[in-house]
Amino acid sequence: MQKGIDFRKQKRMDDPTFALALKGTRVLDAKDAAAWDWELVGSLVLVADNFDAPRLSDSSAAKFLKRMVFYFKPSSNQFVAELSPHTTEIARGLIRILVASPEGQKLLQVRFGVGLGS
Repeated sequence: MQKGIDFRKQKRMDDPTFALALKGTRVLDAKDAAAWDWELVGSLVLVADNFDAPRLSDSSAAKFLKRMVFYFKPSSNQFVAELSPHTTEIARGLIRILVASPEGQKLLQVRFGVGLGS
């Protein structure tokens, strides 16, 4: 994690802080969820405003969300193996982010086959 910035005390992160936090989670670099900084992942996902429409179109944010969705996808067998109240809360936050935007709904439809019709 980046020294000198306490991401957990942030509300909606400004763009440079958000970019640092995304990198700091290690989700973009490591496919193995054991290497991720789950506290930092939570600080990003649990503040839904961090993933507004402009950020959802950013390639790094999109990659982050895709990796998170894959992690929580039941057939990946990752989430169930490491079930905890913290990861469950992150999963709930991720769902809130995804259903709130057309980009997120598309990701849910593609990865889970979930349709959120009008």
